[in-house]
Amino acid sequence: MTISDEEIAEFKAIWKKEFGEEISDEKARVRGRELIEFCKLLLEHKRKELTEAEKASVKKSA
Repeated sequence: MTISDEEIAEFKAIWKKEFGEEISDEKARVRGRELIEFCKLLLEHKRKELTEAEKASVKKSA
């Protein structure tokens, strides 16, 4: 996944606001990719939970 220069600038602004630290474009790209991967993992976990809950619901109504 490619992160645009505009997105990097926005990420850097958020980082500075939250942590009071300016970071390089490279560090912003790395941290941005890490954040994206973390969010993907959370979403995948939530999807699995929902799928399991749906399966349990179907078994209860059958």
